[in-house]
Amino acid sequence: AAAAAATAAEEEEDILVLDPSDELLQKCAHSCELFLGGIPKPATEADVRAFCCASDAPVPTAVQLVMDTASGKNRGYAFVTYETREAASAATAVLNDMELQEKKIRVSVKQTKHRLFLGNLDRHKSKKEIVAALQVMAGGLESLEMPTNHQYPGQTKGFGFADYFNAACAERAMQALGAASLLGRATTVRWAEPKQPDPADKVKAVYVGKLPAALLADEDKIRELFAGFGAVSRVLVPKAKSTDTKPRTFAFVHFVVRESALAAVKAAAETGVEVDGNRLEVTLAKPMYDASSDAGGGSR
Repeated sequence: AAAAAATAAEEEEDILVLDPSDELLQKCAHSCELFLGGIPKPATEADVRAFCCASDAPVPTAVQLVMDTASGKNRGYAFVTYETREAASAATAVLNDMELQEKKIRVSVKQTKHRLFLGNLDRHKSKKEIVAALQVMAGGLESLEMPTNHQYPGQTKGFGFADYFNAACAERAMQALGAASLLGRATTVRWAEPKQPDPADKVKAVYVGKLPAALLADEDKIRELFAGFGAVSRVLVPKAKSTDTKPRTFAFVHFVVRESALAAVKAAAETGVEVDGNRLEVTLAKPMYDASSDAGGGSR
């Protein structure tokens, strides 16, 4: 138990101190740059900058509208840099799907190579020891994931994923690991796939169960019931299927922003959401993983 507790404590030590004198840390950190797609051809760089500064979005530090040198027109996309990852994330939430010259702009974090896969690690070395060795070889390491081996307590599975401050730091680390051993072992190193966001983190709909039949037949009343938590974009009452053995008593309520959905779930858990004395079941809807997700309502 003590060993397990020590391992758990060690796994929490993910915040690593970076050397401020490292020149590569002066370059842009990963996830601080956004990709903007769907930009209208007549738009100028000034138009894109004005778009980025609209509403409550953070102010960018740089805007680059990619141009076609042959035609002199833009190529329909741009890159926008922010001072911090938090600012870039906030800008994404505000700007995505906003319109520029009557066209919706797609906004997402620009993917960069900053994550390395490390194989053939000594299974008997702790995460703390591996981190210390990596920091000596090359700076810019922000975090290290090392799965533990549950069959053999005190050992790891012999591989890990290292996240670096930016692509330049990761490239330097890759070269260093390729030229020298890590704690006496030749390490397998290659680019790792970037972490994919959890679809559940983007859900803006709630599942509403135990609905009375009268309420199921009136989508406007369902909308009115949940409007107090925020703007509702639509209400979806799934149609009955021939295979159903009993009447359906649920619906999906889609909000404009995720915060409204979370507020509805919180209220249901703390004080309850009731209709005519019936307490409704309100939970965050599960994301749909197939191509019909935009047309569907989510899943229970």
